[in-house]
Amino acid sequence: MFHPAHAPYATGYGGGSSLAQQQSQQQAQQRKEPRFTVVYAHTDEDLHCGAVESIVATSSGRLFTGSRDSTIRRWDFGSGRPACSARFEGHVDWVNGLAPVGSGLLASCSSDRTVKLWKADSNGECLHTFADCHSDYITRVAAAPAAGLVASAGLRSEVFLYDLGAMKAVPLRPASSSSSPSSPPSASGSQDGGGAAEGGGARENGGAGVRTAAVGGGGLGGGAGPQQQQQQAGHHAPAGQHHHHHHAQSSGPKGSIYALAMNPSGSLLATGTTESFIRVYDPRSHAKAMKLKGHTDNVRALLMNDAGTLLLSASSDDTVRLWDMRQQRCIQTLALHTDSVWCLAATADFSTVFSGGRDQRLFRTHLGRRETQLFAQADGPVRAMALTPDERRLWASASTPAAVAYDAPPWPSEPDDSGPRSASLSRSFLGGSPALRLKQGSDLSTMAREQRSLQLPVVTIPGAPALVAYRVLPDKRHVLTQDSRRCVARWDVLSGCIVESYGPVDLLDQERALWRPVSVPSWFSADVRTGRLAVHLDPPGCFSAETYALDLGITGAQDDVKLNLGACLLRNALRLWALRYSAAHMSGAPIPGLDDAAWPEMPRFSEARPPAVISQDARGAAWRRPFTAFTGAEPPDAHIPAWAASAVLHATFPYVRELKAAFVLQPAEGSGLPSLLQSRLNAPRILQVKKVVNYCVSKLAELGVPLLPLDVTWDPASRLPPAEQGQGDQGQPQQQQQQAQQQEQQGQQQQQGQQQQQQQQEQQQQNQLAGQLPNQPQQPQQQRQQYLELTCNGMAVPCELSVAAVKKFIWRRSDDVVFLFRILDPAAAAQLPKIEPE
Repeated sequence: MFHPAHAPYATGYGGGSSLAQQQSQQQAQQRKEPRFTVVYAHTDEDLHCGAVESIVATSSGRLFTGSRDSTIRRWDFGSGRPACSARFEGHVDWVNGLAPVGSGLLASCSSDRTVKLWKADSNGECLHTFADCHSDYITRVAAAPAAGLVASAGLRSEVFLYDLGAMKAVPLRPASSSSSPSSPPSASGSQDGGGAAEGGGARENGGAGVRTAAVGGGGLGGGAGPQQQQQQAGHHAPAGQHHHHHHAQSSGPKGSIYALAMNPSGSLLATGTTESFIRVYDPRSHAKAMKLKGHTDNVRALLMNDAGTLLLSASSDDTVRLWDMRQQRCIQTLALHTDSVWCLAATADFSTVFSGGRDQRLFRTHLGRRETQLFAQADGPVRAMALTPDERRLWASASTPAAVAYDAPPWPSEPDDSGPRSASLSRSFLGGSPALRLKQGSDLSTMAREQRSLQLPVVTIPGAPALVAYRVLPDKRHVLTQDSRRCVARWDVLSGCIVESYGPVDLLDQERALWRPVSVPSWFSADVRTGRLAVHLDPPGCFSAETYALDLGITGAQDDVKLNLGACLLRNALRLWALRYSAAHMSGAPIPGLDDAAWPEMPRFSEARPPAVISQDARGAAWRRPFTAFTGAEPPDAHIPAWAASAVLHATFPYVRELKAAFVLQPAEGSGLPSLLQSRLNAPRILQVKKVVNYCVSKLAELGVPLLPLDVTWDPASRLPPAEQGQGDQGQPQQQQQQAQQQEQQGQQQQQGQQQQQQQQEQQQQNQLAGQLPNQPQQPQQQRQQYLELTCNGMAVPCELSVAAVKKFIWRRSDDVVFLFRILDPAAAAQLPKIEPE
């Protein structure tokens, strides 16, 4: 009874405590077992569901956007409306920067510590990935098309150069010795299978102590390394990545880099640091050319003209500065904003500059005329801007998944001597004129009142609502999510789809409404960092939970067949890979759990909206692909994690021992029932009380005590014999029962003789002992109409509870659960427990 046979999907592994899971996860991390992640498809995959972090506008009229949802998208406007013509998927964390390289190439950088090179005109083809260079977030990327050079910069002040001819990476600035290496957070502000969390990384403006939404107003700034963020927000490394220590012994600049610019010839490279100054390098010699000082806070954006003679910078000190690279000094300061300035765009001749930031304002400044106007008002902090090559339209994103375009009309005509219009500007202006500094307050208010009306968006690329918070339900199979519109939905992690939507409701209220007293070990962690729901599996803890096949809706399974939840999810994610791999390398040998057509109800992923799988190859490089894209040529261990491949191909689960629950069955004091021959038992933690009742009944029958099992539910009437249910909460009142007996006796006396009346009276006495009404028809085994009542801690135990749930919610002690059994007395039935949501 307590040791069910196993089917191909079944496992012999029980659950484990959260402490045991944490210990096993720590052991797996020490062995550097790669994490396995499943990212479920958004309901609208044609749109971004994370804040747009970077925008590139091309001369062909196309637009590229990089987002916190880890994807890059290409937009076409041939139909007059924006249409997503390609998705570039490969990064496993936020895409922080894009740079056109020329020759139809696009470079991208990500918090996953990789730089990728894409074929811009393809349907998402990645040509090369530069990995194992940065030891932390990569925040910016820049390109010198004429030199075939790409540069990247990030946390710990690391700067790398990439020779596209040789496809080789060279460190320009190694990691700062002042910051300890750390693993970057992934798509993972995770919650280990229970409790609450909100997605998103702890960034400069997000509040490190709170798990904020990944579409919020925070930036990349602040200089706090991921190690600190992980400690504050509970993050994990992406897709099981494990940190590689790079250049830890090298000395280097302090802080981190959040701005990067390079001229097209690759002769100068500028970096903006958290130390408030700008370092300029010669990429050809790797020598530092100069240091520009003037800002008083983090430098957040840089723009360099083609000649490398002028540099624009934006800072968290609320200012924009123009620098003369030949004189190595600031020649203009614009104090227009009331908060951090995060992004810049400029015309090719550097005569006009656009600026935006946390104050949600976009300013346009004519540097030659020293004229500034409030150009537009955004709906949120401005994260990215890009001017189209014809300089007629400005694209911007305001910390949302959407991007909007504003018309950029020419400046009003002015006399010829109104000011220089070329990139070099005038010698007198650059050399001797005082810096222009527009003050805040009344001057800005006057300027705003006198200017023409603000520009309004003329084109909008909409975004999809990002998931911003989640709650793992107690069954550890379903997850509640809430999106940026406050709409709540319930996901099935085994099938990867939404099973129910609740609309704009309170997440915690909906969780309480769905709460059930079940006890399932945490076998996965989850997050919504990229605006989608992601589930992470770490061995061996991911194999610590199981369920009965019938509870998964598999009607053809026997009632004692158990399934391992982690194995089910792995088989779903790698099902197509396993079938194709088996056909190519295993002569098509049957794979346990994949070739069993008898279980068509088994939860499966949708191939129409395929979830993405993320993990790590043998070299430690993260990879990502839809689960439908596996060809079967991916070798186990070298590409597919060995532990995951073994679980799917051979149904073997490493590092896991079978966890059971011990309990005691004893007769209640004064019940007159005998003790069982074996009173202390071991069983799977998921064993339901119903089976404990049936076991007890069968063993008592062997001892000559025939009783019937009572199916107790959360309905108080279920504590009574079936014939008395619905006639009172505590059993039929004695007076009513006697009246019913008398009426029945009168009817019987009219039709039967004295002998029949005597038999009826005897039958009534038996019915009263068994708690049955006297009008029950006679049965061959009337002595079995007595029912067994099972209690724990003095309370009736609903049969649907598992042994683990009884221990958690009713027994509430660390020692073995004790069940007491007795013959049911309807007039003194035990009360049901009162269990409140946790």
